Amino acid sequence: MEKAHILLVDDCEITLQITSLTLQSAGYEVSTLSNPHQMVSAIREKSPDLILLDIHMPGLRGDRVVPILKGHRFSRDLPIFLFSDSHPAELERRASASGADGFLCKTDDPVRLAKELQGALTRYRNQLPSAVSP
Repeated sequence: MEKAHILLVDDCEITLQITSLTLQSAGYEVSTLSNPHQMVSAIREKSPDLILLDIHMPGLRGDRVVPILKGHRFSRDLPIFLFSDSHPAELERRASASGADGFLCKTDDPVRLAKELQGALTRYRNQLPSAVSP
């Protein structure tokens, strides 16, 4: 089976490095982006399977980006998960309000992050019509 490709968007370079290494160690292909204003071109160029999108970025909140991406033909079916160190209840509320497909909490536990991401991908893929599923 082919590796899932994750587009990780976060303004913090340290978070990008640590999370990218964590996900690569778990078997994912990871592209990183520190400037959320470049997301549209990155999605078209990289064709990710899932976007992991930080909420708290200067000038552009992740939960405000989701409806914009869901409005584009090329990204409307792409699963977008908010990614933050916010309280889980707040993160869940923002994910639901923005139209995101889910959320993942930033964690210091790389095994937990990888398991949660795998669970999120599995749940998303199980929702796809059988004609489209891998």
